[in-house]
Amino acid sequence: MKFETAHSFSHPWSLLTFANWRKYPNEHATHVLSVDVLARRVDPASGVLETQRLLRCKQAVPSIFKTLGINMSEEAFFLETSTLDPQTQVYTAKTVNLSLRSLFTAEETCVFKPDPVNPLEHTLFSQKAEITTGATLSFFSRLVEDAFVKRFKANAEKGRRGLESVVQAVVAEAQLVENKVAEGIKEGLSGLEGFASTLGANAPAR
Repeated sequence: MKFETAHSFSHPWSLLTFANWRKYPNEHATHVLSVDVLARRVDPASGVLETQRLLRCKQAVPSIFKTLGINMSEEAFFLETSTLDPQTQVYTAKTVNLSLRSLFTAEETCVFKPDPVNPLEHTLFSQKAEITTGATLSFFSRLVEDAFVKRFKANAEKGRRGLESVVQAVVAEAQLVENKVAEGIKEGLSGLEGFASTLGANAPAR
């Protein structure tokens, strides 16, 4: 079973992709407990940034599994493999579950790229997920896949709200730094003016 969604963010691609690296933790996605970078490299020929991250998540087990008498841990691990191309301005992240693969496989693909309607200020985000049940659950595949699609939809909305909150935090931090730099420059110029005035007052008359 597949699930697809798309959303246009009112932020430029560079800001959104920068904030995406700081997406977790956030108050809207408390189910993500930790994110660890496993590998990261820049392709010397293309300049593409390649990253592998391990995500540890915790959520309530879907009721269908309890109904079927299947014991599952609330914690699960996912592997995310991403590429960020600064030339084409396309960021792609593919995530697959590492836990419970004998029961199901969940594959998700997220893409960030400039919105063609307003490429300098807006970013188009697309998300696709495909859930496939294993042979163990083949008889109940429709019920299980429905349960996971509902979970993906709920998490997708939380993810968008979470990323938006991180963007706002990044913008606020940048504004704070800018203000401090401006204050520093102003104080420095004021000090130079005072120093120049002192030199002028003490200069011998000719």
